[in-house]
Amino acid sequence: MSTLSRHRAWLMVGAGIGLLCGLDGALILLGVWSPVLSSRLALWHGPFMTLGFIGTVICLERAVALNHRAGYLVPLSSGLGAVLLASPAPVPFGLSFLAAAQIGLLALYLPLWRRSRDDATVIQAAGALCACGAALLLLSGATVASTIGWLSSYLVLTILGERLELSRLTMMRNRFLPGCAMALLAALLVQVASPALGWPLFGAVLVVMSVWLVRNDVARAGIRRGGQAAFIGGMLMIGYLWLTVAGIIWLVAGPLESGPGYDAAVHAVFLGFVMGMILGHAPIILPSVLRVRLDWSGWFWLPAVLLEVSLVLRLGVGDGLDRPLAVQLGGSLNVIALLSLIAVVVTHVRSRRSHA
Repeated sequence: MSTLSRHRAWLMVGAGIGLLCGLDGALILLGVWSPVLSSRLALWHGPFMTLGFIGTVICLERAVALNHRAGYLVPLSSGLGAVLLASPAPVPFGLSFLAAAQIGLLALYLPLWRRSRDDATVIQAAGALCACGAALLLLSGATVASTIGWLSSYLVLTILGERLELSRLTMMRNRFLPGCAMALLAALLVQVASPALGWPLFGAVLVVMSVWLVRNDVARAGIRRGGQAAFIGGMLMIGYLWLTVAGIIWLVAGPLESGPGYDAAVHAVFLGFVMGMILGHAPIILPSVLRVRLDWSGWFWLPAVLLEVSLVLRLGVGDGLDRPLAVQLGGSLNVIALLSLIAVVVTHVRSRRSHA
């Protein structure tokens, strides 16, 4: 691994700590055995996963795209925020670094937009703006549940922008997805003034967006080609279906801050959609970010299958039929699925200088 790759790998340490703390917090919330018993990890489970883990990865990816030394301060700040949030330091310290990272991420999009001037960058910048809003709300004392709309918009818009980037030749010819992005932001703003109206509107936008992506995303064609293309296409299509599930729940139930409906909607977005997208994009994104080769093999299907089975058990049986044991079993399997993804990635990473 080159010196540059090692430096980027060190920036991933904070993301890894955010992931492990988030998974530990998840086990505590499920009421099952966890390696570390800490109410702090449970309380901040959501921010650990979204801002600490995924947020750091996004910041690093954008810093690599900008390719400027100062840009790497953004993922560094995000990783430090995750570490501080897990440490005995006052909670505002960690949240401040996470908020600063998202503000820095928003700043990274300015030169990126000047370089490309495309809709994909604008959509991703809108996602970063939502992340800033979530982080600042948490700093002001808002509950994690009250920021779900902001955090969901952050990740949905970021992934939507990445799909436009990766499918530029075909998907950039339409104005539908940029319109959906604007509608999602409008629904988020309506939530602030009227949650009873804003959440169903938010859910409706997610459903319309997901249905369009299932029908039109170019990744769908890869399913027929087999191998890695089928894996990527399959994970993306299933991810869009989970986003549809979340949208339907919010469309029907409106604002939720607890209970089975809340658990199902939140995890349909953050596990079913977001983690499904991460699984699908990992063979593409990780090699470009860390400057390594990620060998493809059938082992990548292991965390994918575990994730989908765990979600059906947790959301379909546990939340849908009000079976707490199924929620615990499915949630525990969620954690195992994500840990198995780490194991598969680590065992398949190779230096670009190494030979097959």
